[in-house]
Amino acid sequence: MTNNPNETPTPPNVASFSERRLAGILLFIAMNTLIPCLLGSLFVVSILPLNALVLLIWLALLVFGSRHHFNAHRTTCGMAIIGIQVFVMVSIITAAHFAPVKTTDSVLARTVMLPETEMTLAELRERAAVHRRESFPIVMYMTVPNNEESAVIRFPAPQMTLRQFVAAIENQSSLRHRFSHCGNGWTVLWGGDCRFGMHMLDPYRPFH
Repeated sequence: MTNNPNETPTPPNVASFSERRLAGILLFIAMNTLIPCLLGSLFVVSILPLNALVLLIWLALLVFGSRHHFNAHRTTCGMAIIGIQVFVMVSIITAAHFAPVKTTDSVLARTVMLPETEMTLAELRERAAVHRRESFPIVMYMTVPNNEESAVIRFPAPQMTLRQFVAAIENQSSLRHRFSHCGNGWTVLWGGDCRFGMHMLDPYRPFH
């Protein structure tokens, strides 16, 4: 095979410079993706005050890394660091927030056992207070308005999920459910911990 006499060979130093520049760019992107990936993943699974500490550490690293480039008059690099890391961090937090792995969902999928398919709200309130372990998978508090104590709630079956139990009451009365969580038991990924049970109450009644 003959060489093309009109072809101009690329100087070795130019080729090596381009390769080093590409490697540097890829390393820059990788480092500024890895840092928020690690800290973002730790942030979404941590409880207070650990998640606040993780966020402060990430912000400190972000400010330190970008300021170094800004002080060296490498504005493009500084802005790239901020853009890449903020994008990755926000993406991780958003994905964790909408991930279908919340504690409330798993609690609502647990089983409720009732003695009958038709019970008044007063009877359900008494059962939640006296026979909670026999019927409910979680601590249950029911606050029933006087004018609804005799309201009959009809359930699809004596055994159902807690979600079905809640839906039946909310569709046939003014009561609405709320979970009670530990103040520092919340995480972005799993949400509240439901540690203090569920309340069924009038939504216009002050909740404590």
